[in-house]
Amino acid sequence: MRTATSFLAIAAALMISGCGNTIRERTSIGNDTYIMTAQAKPSPFGVASAVNMGELIEEASASCTDQGLRFILVDQQQNAGSALKLGNGSITFKCEK
Repeated sequence: MRTATSFLAIAAALMISGCGNTIRERTSIGNDTYIMTAQAKPSPFGVASAVNMGELIEEASASCTDQGLRFILVDQQQNAGSALKLGNGSITFKCEK
């Protein structure tokens, strides 16, 4: 019984840790325009996953609104993952008054 409980706790922790993206800080590319990139985290089962673009956009939007500015999405690109490569994505955005 104790072994089963330990196994379930470890499995749950692995599943939670496999969710989400690794998001890099925004980088200025000039004229109040920025780029942010993200890479998917590997699944605990060894299968690559796609980037959660919504999470990336939310993070970028917050970086603008925290400064009292408005977020404007300029471009987005997403590369799906495969069994051998993690997915990644990037967005280009502006922070305007």
